[in-house]
Amino acid sequence: MSESWYVETLLKNQESVWQNVYRNSSSKTEPSYELDLYDEDYNNLLRVQKQIKFMANDNLFSSKEILVLGAILAGKSIKDIEKEFGLSRITVSKIFSDICDRIALILGREFTNDGYLDYIKNKHKLSSEQVEKARNYMQSNKRHALMRGG
Repeated sequence: MSESWYVETLLKNQESVWQNVYRNSSSKTEPSYELDLYDEDYNNLLRVQKQIKFMANDNLFSSKEILVLGAILAGKSIKDIEKEFGLSRITVSKIFSDICDRIALILGREFTNDGYLDYIKNKHKLSSEQVEKARNYMQSNKRHALMRGG
């Protein structure tokens, strides 16, 4: 079982994280945008990307891991990666989960499932029932639906 749902989600949804940094501050006469460089997901995505760069520079990824990670960072789905590299969906998912687990371990508790659940519990004042529902979702196969690509 993966312990890095947050890292996986940041990487799978990096484009939307970047888009959320731009805030529309348009007036009725002129459209304009402001950058919200304090967005937590944006800053955490930058931390994850920086860690990936450090790990790559230290040759801490296998050639298969580099292929899978590069494809996911390029926005490809598991289905696309499966076809392109001749790997099974299970293999691709396992490789990606293992990479994200290592990144979460290095970056610390706030990037692990338990740490992220503590964070959202406190930030949104979630009940124990809501936290358990979130935990079940994080551990379910539904979390891979965005990557499956159909």
